[in-house]
Amino acid sequence: MFRVSLFILIALFSKITFAKQIDTQVTHVGCHVNNNICYIYIPKVNNGSAIPSSNNCPNRHLDSIRWDTSKIKNADAILAILLSAQTTQKKVSIWIPDDSSSCVSGFPTLSFAHIRG
Repeated sequence: MFRVSLFILIALFSKITFAKQIDTQVTHVGCHVNNNICYIYIPKVNNGSAIPSSNNCPNRHLDSIRWDTSKIKNADAILAILLSAQTTQKKVSIWIPDDSSSCVSGFPTLSFAHIRG
C-alpha cells in the first residue's frame, strides 16, 4: 500500500513530459551563424502542421524543429542524422515533447531522432 501511495504522490507532484513520434521527410537543414541554434523543416500534412497539436510552442505551425547545440550532448550527431536523411530522401522518426518548456526560440524541439530503414 505504501508503494502505491508513494507512486501516486510522485506522479502528482512531478513534471511529466510526454512526447509524440512523427515519421516525416526533412526538407531543409541548417544552423544559424550568430547563435547555437540548428533547425530542420518538415513538410505539412494535409495542408496542416505535421507537429502534433498537443505541442504548445508558439511557432508550432511553421513546421520547423529547432535545437540548441550548446545544451544537447549529441547535437552534432543529431545534425548528421537529419542531414543524412535529407540527402538520401529517407524518412526519419522524431520524438517531439508536448510541453512548452521544451521550446527552443518558440519552436518545438526534439528529444530523439533516427533514420527509418
